[in-house]
Amino acid sequence: MALIAHKSVPVFDLTVVHAGDAVRVCRASETTAHNGIITQAYDRQLQVLVPHMQSNATRFMLVDAADVAKGMWDIWWTADFETINHSPPVGKGA
Repeated sequence: MALIAHKSVPVFDLTVVHAGDAVRVCRASETTAHNGIITQAYDRQLQVLVPHMQSNATRFMLVDAADVAKGMWDIWWTADFETINHSPPVGKGA
């Protein structure tokens, strides 16, 4: 299941990813992944709430569809924790 719908400008396929989905994101250039919840899903951007247990704080990460299409993010997401979807960075396989 493809995360990106290819148009003249890359956009997220909002039939596949939704607000409320659990997500694990990692920049392709980093080794640390972040777990969170998608709080807003727009066609060009996902807003992810990332809790930090050590500092008891939270922050938002913004994931742009154009960056995903370029292979800058490794993303796993699920709505039910039974079906885990994965969008690997370019060159990392499916």
